[in-house]
Amino acid sequence: MDSIEKKRLFWTRVTALATVSLLVVVLATIVGMAIQWNTLQEDFEHLNSMVDTMNDLADNLTAVSKQLSQIEWEDLARNINQTAEKAQAGMDAAITAIDSLDIATLNEAIAALRDIIEPLARFFNVFR
Repeated sequence: MDSIEKKRLFWTRVTALATVSLLVVVLATIVGMAIQWNTLQEDFEHLNSMVDTMNDLADNLTAVSKQLSQIEWEDLARNINQTAEKAQAGMDAAITAIDSLDIATLNEAIAALRDIIEPLARFFNVFR
């Protein structure tokens, strides 16, 4: 009988050790799942914020698309061409005016003005 009790004690110890090992594995798995669950929740929150941002971007793109579809491109091109033609005409007028300037007469007028202002400047420098 002694050998049967030794075998029973041996198998009881093996069963207890296996049970404790199994409990350790189950507890480690539960702890790992809890940690992973928190990480998954944070990831899902981040994904939700990304989805919200993507929805906002899609709404903005839809609004821009609607605005672009409402533009009359032919009128816009015509207005740009008219503006460029007016600018060209203004540049031509300015170049013509600059070309028609008499530089010699302008230099004489500047020299005469300097001759008039120079004595006045000396007069007012006396009061400093």
